Order: sequence, then C-alpha cells, then structure tokens
Amino acid sequence: IINVGFGTFVEAAYPFMFASKRVFATALIASTVSGIFVGLFGVKSGVVKNVGLENSNIIGRDYVGGIAGINAGVTTTCYNTGGTVTGNQYVGGLAGANVNTLVGYNQSSVTGQGAPNNTERNGYNVGGLAGLNTGHLVGYNTGEVKGVSRVGGLAGESYGTIKEAGVVIGYNTGNVSGNNCVGGLVGLAAPCNEGDATVIGYNLADVTGL
Repeated sequence: IINVGFGTFVEAAYPFMFASKRVFATALIASTVSGIFVGLFGVKSGVVKNVGLENSNIIGRDYVGGIAGINAGVTTTCYNTGGTVTGNQYVGGLAGANVNTLVGYNQSSVTGQGAPNNTERNGYNVGGLAGLNTGHLVGYNTGEVKGVSRVGGLAGESYGTIKEAGVVIGYNTGNVSGNNCVGGLVGLAAPCNEGDATVIGYNLADVTGL
C-alpha cells in the first residue's frame, strides 16, 4: 500500500511538477510492502515546489521522509510540520536521502529506531531535514531528532561526490539525541573515503550523545 490516509491530496503530474499545493494529512501512513523508499513520493526526480505536509505520521523502514524517500530532483519551498517521521535508517523530516537539491523546513519530530529482525545499523543516518545528504541541502529544523548513530539537526550524514562537496546550510532549534556521531547540524561530515562536506549555519538546541 502506498500513501494511504491523506486528508486531502490534489493533482500531481509526477514526476515532472507538483507545485503550489498543500497536503493536509491527519494520519498519513506511506509505506511500500518492504517499507523502503517511503514518503509523499518514494523516489522523486523532476521538480517539486511549494508542497507541505501538516499533522502527518510517516512510518517506514529505510529511506523514509516527509516529502520523499529519496530526493533525486530539485525540491524547493517544501515543509513538514506538526507530525512525526519514523523509520529504521536514512530517516529525515523532508527526505530519507537527498542526492540533488532540497530546500525547505521541518517542524515534525524525526525518529530512527530499530526494526524487527534487523540488528544492523538500527537508527543510523537520522536528520531533521535529511538522513543522508550528498547534494545541496538548505533550510531549518525545529523538530526533535532522535536516533542511534549519525544523527543531526539538519542531516545525519553529509558528504560530496568527486565533482563537488556536499553542502548543508541552515539552522537547528530542535533537540538532537543519539549514541555517537551526534551533531546540532550534521552528525557525521565527510567520512573517510568520501567527498568533502561544507556545513554553514548554527544550532540553538540541546545535543546529547553517549
């Protein structure tokens, strides 16, 4: 079942354009059979702008986000507010992973937790905007972010490609907690054997790690 429980869902010429729309979801549960690539769009390419989720509950396993499980296109002026996003790994308020351009804000709580029969990497790569960023990520987060490892107010992990650095710009005011690699903006930036990371912004919230 994919994208079940919308309050209101308006037309989308997916994947080319989804613009100037607001989605009111009192109980949005978006999941595939496997729980992978979960969001308003599972894997999104093309252009998306001016799209919002309000009071929605997003539940999945891997690559879970409010707007997209994986954002591979250009997504701007988007938001997720007043709800929850819950998954195992690669979990973000807007996208589970961003590999292109993502601009927006999150005001929903984001949680990365263990999945049944899966003891590997439970709660890894959890961020207020994106669990993983290898593109350009711009915006702010005010929601609480909780995970185990690689947990950040904006991105759980960020790194670049051979051609250019991964970029994170924005601020965080939501409390962030985890066990290790926990940061107010990014949990882990430019890990070994990966491309460079640029991080610009500030954090005004509590950051707790073990």
